[in-house]
Amino acid sequence: MQAQDFKAKLRASTLFFILTALLCTSACQKTKDQVIASESSQQASQQASQQAIITHTDVDPQKAYPISDVKASGLKLMGLNNGLHLFPSPSKQKELILLIHGYGSHGYEWIHALHQGHQQADIGFYKWDDQLCHHQASLNLSKMLETLNNQYQKIKIYAHSYGGIISALAAFQQKNLALDVNLIASPLAGHPKLKDRCGFEGIQGKVPEGQNWTQWQTLVHLDNAFKNLAVNPQIVSIDGMKVVVLPEEYQGQRLGHNWSISYVIDQMKSSH
Repeated sequence: MQAQDFKAKLRASTLFFILTALLCTSACQKTKDQVIASESSQQASQQASQQAIITHTDVDPQKAYPISDVKASGLKLMGLNNGLHLFPSPSKQKELILLIHGYGSHGYEWIHALHQGHQQADIGFYKWDDQLCHHQASLNLSKMLETLNNQYQKIKIYAHSYGGIISALAAFQQKNLALDVNLIASPLAGHPKLKDRCGFEGIQGKVPEGQNWTQWQTLVHLDNAFKNLAVNPQIVSIDGMKVVVLPEEYQGQRLGHNWSISYVIDQMKSSH
């Protein structure tokens, strides 16, 4: 009888410890998940805060980023902290030309644009974390545009490649802002790598009233970023968007993915 009582108590004790362990595991996992979620939220908030920083500088872009050593100037430009870097123009106009780089930029493709734009209006170079997925990156840019709208009467965006995707999405989010949006060699219809990593499947819709959008498409067989893809990722249907197909050459050079920026900026200068 005593042996049976002992076995019963042992079974009850064992069951108690098993149930306790299971409850602890569930509670501990829940706490761990809460900590991870909190840390992720804090990281996203910190990243958004970094992207929203506006740095005013009085340096002359032509002197600070000489085109004579364009590769070194590009690396210096991309070495800037995340956020918007503003270069006030001597013209004193209440207009901003906003330059937005794409994924993996080395910066050199923006030096000509930086110089030319600075002669026309205040120019801003938006340095952002291109490892972010499109939803978070576009939200950060959207908040920046809302802030800038209080400072400028006109904002012209020149965005390249992945930068064009986040610019289009941000412009949709700020549909009440009067923006000129230039999307250069941008895979608006989607890109396999961005789909796999972030679930991006392209942009559709209609240009918000009061905004002007122009898509500048490279010839896909000349664009090293797109030529090996199954379809041209620039082909997309957005109501109200003007589409310009770039020529094969510009100033004697193949008009590919990066050189397209200089072509578009020079078109802006001639029409200003």
